[in-house]
Amino acid sequence: KLPELVDSTTFTLSIRGVNAAKVPEVPAPNFAHAVDYKVDRTSPTSSIAFPAGASFVKTPPTILGPVSDPVVGGVSAGIVQPNGVALRIQRSGQYWDELARGWAGSPVFSTVTYVVATNSFQFASAVSSALWTDGAQYLVASRGVDAALGGLAGNTEVPAVAVSYIFDTSIPTATITSIVTG
Repeated sequence: KLPELVDSTTFTLSIRGVNAAKVPEVPAPNFAHAVDYKVDRTSPTSSIAFPAGASFVKTPPTILGPVSDPVVGGVSAGIVQPNGVALRIQRSGQYWDELARGWAGSPVFSTVTYVVATNSFQFASAVSSALWTDGAQYLVASRGVDAALGGLAGNTEVPAVAVSYIFDTSIPTATITSIVTG
């Protein structure tokens, strides 16, 4: 029986084969093969650094932020490369799907560029005219995925609260309603 896979631990699986005549591959107590396994059940963390929350953006932004896979007990699988970070961009109840180059009615996470050297990500839409609408409010959330094996995907971050900002390209106007002489 294998030991319980406790997060942030390392264990060694040792193997010694025995043939039909019950002769071991190597004499005991040695093992022919040994593999170290590290157990990583800790999800990565990420956040949106730009645009800032509650801000106004006047040009199509390159969305930026940090991402890391915490090292706990000397164990960390690292972020999946190159697509270990994804963004959920929401506007008026619709979700941007970068792959489809359009809006969808249900939540979609679009993969973005992960920069290994700086443990960060960046995203600029290939179709900015379809994504950014003047005067619209956007909610953006990020999530990281690490390279831990053993499931359909690595450990996936539950996105934190989304950052909200308004895309605003309108030129301000002023109206004089009265003139006071004095």
